[in-house]
Amino acid sequence: LDRRTIWLTALHLPHHHKGPLRWLQCIHAPATHFIGFDTTRLMWNKDTQVQKDYLETVLSQSDALWRVAFAHHPYVSNGDHGNAGNYEGLPFIDLVNGKYVKEVFDEKLCNRVDAYFSGHDHNRQSHPKRCGVALIVSGAGAKTSDFVNRDDNEALWADDTKPGFMWVELSGDTFTGEWYDLDGNLDYTHTFTKPLTKKSPEL
Repeated sequence: LDRRTIWLTALHLPHHHKGPLRWLQCIHAPATHFIGFDTTRLMWNKDTQVQKDYLETVLSQSDALWRVAFAHHPYVSNGDHGNAGNYEGLPFIDLVNGKYVKEVFDEKLCNRVDAYFSGHDHNRQSHPKRCGVALIVSGAGAKTSDFVNRDDNEALWADDTKPGFMWVELSGDTFTGEWYDLDGNLDYTHTFTKPLTKKSPEL
């Protein structure tokens, strides 16, 4: 196969009866389940109920020890865009403020996933858990944008001065996320644990 065919095959989205899916999941059985969904569609109130149904089905069937959700738009952010439901400081304009992002998160992800990764704001942020979910904004892979702190969210650690990324390791009951800058310097370690049950799979 030529390189183009290989890439197109790898990036091909699955289908369901209504056409191509715009979100993916990845299961590293039996311990870790990564769940993606499309917040850009939600911004326009597109596929909102379909995505709710998808998340409900996926999460109700998942027995993974760790469940990690990811999408483009943040639930909580001290960056320029801010919190879902109040993006851009415009809570009265539903198609701008992230109303449907917040709605889906509140209804389907709260207390059902362990962590949520997003971008959109071009900085690095680790936030305390909200509704049982650790919130990470990692949008500074290529550039940075300043904090605005419109919603005054408490942050465990945050930086808007240097590009960088988070490296994550899941080991048993422990989540360890290490924030590195562009030069490979370790800036902060975000770690938390979760209770294991007798039925919890080994990681």
